[in-house]
Amino acid sequence: MLLRSPLIKSAHCSRGCENGGTCVRHEVCRCPKGFTGRHCERDVDECKEEKPCDQICHNTPGSYACQCREDFVLQADGESCRKEDTDDGGIEAKDLEFELLDKRLLKLEIMMDESQKNDVSKDDIEHLHKDMTFLSKDVNSLKNQMSDVVPFLVRKTTKNDMYVFKSKLNNIEKKAEKVDDLMQKYDRMKKCALYNKICL
Repeated sequence: MLLRSPLIKSAHCSRGCENGGTCVRHEVCRCPKGFTGRHCERDVDECKEEKPCDQICHNTPGSYACQCREDFVLQADGESCRKEDTDDGGIEAKDLEFELLDKRLLKLEIMMDESQKNDVSKDDIEHLHKDMTFLSKDVNSLKNQMSDVVPFLVRKTTKNDMYVFKSKLNNIEKKAEKVDDLMQKYDRMKKCALYNKICL
């Protein structure tokens, strides 16, 4: 009688997993953020693939670092740049913040779509929730900042400038609605993951 060894079922990666990767099945590693490849041997160039930075991006092993051009200051999120405080820089700085927000929202929507096509892990869901929470706060913060600029605009701008400003504010409102939609999708994904189903 032929006996099967219980070791055959366990994951085995003869070469091992590099850069903190975890062996999940025969010769296949799950890689930490910033690395890819069968054995997590390749560094992801986030600057080319994700373009996370507002202005200048430097790829580093497993990550990236953002830098701002002259007269701009790197913000607490480590990605966005704001023009140094001047009377005429407020709107330009808000434009940069809005562009970054737009990029982050698009990235998040792509992640949600990808997660719906594949099995969703608890870590994936927690990561998505964290991103959405930050994004939601940033949308609201940007809305408040734009509102604070209104008195300045009334004194110093033309009707056309006011129209442009109001359009931007409307766009931010739409982004806030998109974040709410993503939150609802997230809730559905969480329920599906809880019952080990694939969300469609």
